[in-house]
Amino acid sequence: FQYSPEGIPTGLCNANRIIYVTTSGGPFGNQPQGYNYIKDLANVFYGIPNILCFKAENLDIKGADVNSIIQKAIKEIETADI
Repeated sequence: FQYSPEGIPTGLCNANRIIYVTTSGGPFGNQPQGYNYIKDLANVFYGIPNILCFKAENLDIKGADVNSIIQKAIKEIETADI
């Protein structure tokens, strides 16, 4: 990125999307930890407008079917309009 004469960051990246993939031992809630940070960096500093988020959560919950959770996340990625 560079700053405009007015001091506004201007992205120089030619990409139009980022694919953000993350995991968690517990639930994420509405947004995964760190997602908003990456989204803001991509939008404001790099000029990348689209950030796709994929997650596998609750991996450390007792009794969780970890393989099923991971496979579900992989399927979401594979079937996404990327």
